[in-house]
Amino acid sequence: MEEISKQFKGLTRRKVSFLLLLAAVLFCVALVALTRGPASVGFKGTFTALFGDSGTAHAIIWKLRLPRIIMAILTGSGLALAGTVFQAILR
Repeated sequence: MEEISKQFKGLTRRKVSFLLLLAAVLFCVALVALTRGPASVGFKGTFTALFGDSGTAHAIIWKLRLPRIIMAILTGSGLALAGTVFQAILR
């Protein structure tokens, strides 16, 4: 019984580690997506626009790019959840 408990804890740790890795990758990709586009803002301009008011870059980041990135993340999460529910229902 103790061996099964150890295996379960090991698998749980691996799953949590994998999810944390995926969250870190998602965060990095979102940061890169904030900097790319027709109007190149760059990393320094992006951080300035995120944490302060820098005119045009601020408007581009907060009104165009950030809402699209957040909506893409929410849409992907919703589709993943719907796929999981369908697999659970239909086996």
